[in-house]
Formats: sequence, structure tokens, C-alpha cells
Amino acid sequence: MTHVWEDLLPELIVVGIGKPMRALDEWWPIRTRDYSPKPLPGEDGSEHSVAFQRALQDEILPFAEPEGIGVIVYSPMASGMLSGKMTRERIADMPENDWRKRSARFQEPELTRNLELVGRLEDVGGRHGVTAGAVAVAWTLRNPAVDGAIVGFRRPDQVEPMITAAGLELSDEDVAEIEG
Repeated sequence: MTHVWEDLLPELIVVGIGKPMRALDEWWPIRTRDYSPKPLPGEDGSEHSVAFQRALQDEILPFAEPEGIGVIVYSPMASGMLSGKMTRERIADMPENDWRKRSARFQEPELTRNLELVGRLEDVGGRHGVTAGAVAVAWTLRNPAVDGAIVGFRRPDQVEPMITAAGLELSDEDVAEIEG
């Protein structure tokens, strides 16, 4: 299937209904101006959420957007941290082989900061009638340089609440509250 996309994307760009896309990392604007839709070997995608990877928000997205380069980010809910379902107790009960249990993001002092952020996401979500996770995804998608976000699911019932994120428009006040 990948080869079909590689052949089709250049044609879509020519007719104006596609954008060049590539996997990005934090050094990409400095390293290259090659806008080929085929990624270079070894390049990674860009994790992006309101909690993590703010360099993407501050450096890569401002570069990509005026150049018309499509950006697809992953993990807008920060590996479940921003879903609204993560608690200290849930983290403590995770199996020992779950990488999140050992991650600094899920331990103090970052844990307290991240759970406070989740509280703000829940407050904004309550006003809009959506979950904290949907607000986290909407925050990521609000940037005009972001064309899509890869959101992971473990169960089918987790899909519907995230679909609402695509249509959720956050106000400047919502964003200011989220970003604290």
C-alpha cells in the first residue's frame, strides 16, 4: 500500500489537493530543504502534545506552515497521560513491563504538573461536552501546520470521543487556560 501512496501523492500535489509530507524530527528545518514526499531513511515522526515536545510547536510548525509542508504528529494524548483516565493509582497499578511506569513523565515531579494539566483539559472539556483527551487532540489540531494527528486506541469505545476532537474549535481563552 505504501508504494501506491508514494506514487499518488506527487500527482495530488501537482493538482493542488495534496501537500508534500515527510517524517520530521527536531533538526529537520536546519538539516534539509528537500520537500520530497518520500522520507529519508532513519527519520522519525514528531510526538506532539500540549504536555511534551514544545520545540515542535515553537520551531518546526512555524517553518512548515508557510512552506506548505504537511505535518502529521503522533501521541497528542501523551501516551494516555492526557486522556483524563490516568491517575496516580492507575500508574502504580501498571504492570512492571509497561514503559510508562518508569518514564519521568509518569513520575514526580512531572506527574503532578501533568495531572494539573489534565485538570485544565477536563475543565475546558466540560464546557464543550467532550473528554480531556478530545481537548488534548483538538489543541494539537488547532495549529494550521498540523494536517493530522495519529491517536492510539486500545478499545473500540475509545474511538468516538476522539472523532469529536476534529471538529472542536478551542477559543483563545480555552487555549490560554490549557497552557496555564
